[in-house]
Amino acid sequence: MNHHLTSLAVALQAVDAQAPRLQSWGATAASVLLAGGRLLVCGAGGSEAQVQHLVAALAQPEDDRPALAVSALSGADLGTQVREAGRPGDILFCICATGSSDDLAGCAHAAHELGLVTWALTGPDPNQVAGACADAVAVPAAAVSTAEEVHLAAIHIFCSAVDSAVRDAMRSHETPAPAVVPRPTRPSGVGLRPGFAR
Repeated sequence: MNHHLTSLAVALQAVDAQAPRLQSWGATAASVLLAGGRLLVCGAGGSEAQVQHLVAALAQPEDDRPALAVSALSGADLGTQVREAGRPGDILFCICATGSSDDLAGCAHAAHELGLVTWALTGPDPNQVAGACADAVAVPAAAVSTAEEVHLAAIHIFCSAVDSAVRDAMRSHETPAPAVVPRPTRPSGVGLRPGFAR
């Protein structure tokens, strides 16, 4: 097998063991979003493309799912942005293939101070960004490009879990339309009280 594909297969196998954690994150995110909270996503370097991919997957409405309050933080001073956009109980999801980013780590610390839940999807552990977040999935890949490819698969697992949990919650709260009850007929000669239309 090609060396790159071998490295990718090894990294995917390692992250497969973390799939339950990603699915748990998805279920938690769905609960927060359905309760009116927000999912804020930020990335560093090439991982910013992964951020946009995640946001596009969840922020757009589907046939049986509304648009979700998922937004990307990007550019300079992410810490200030999370202070402006985040509220206690919201979620900050940091994505960084290298695991090294002062800006993301600072953003995670600011989010923690505000009472946000903080997650990281990173390269090999231990690393700066994973250490700044409450929970992390680290990809054991030496090449950044391999980590980014595995991150895409991890994001799909996460988004699928969010979708599934949201749809399940919506179905469980569905109620049948109220039955139409015919109006009782009045005997001939019986009038209506003032203020009631016939």
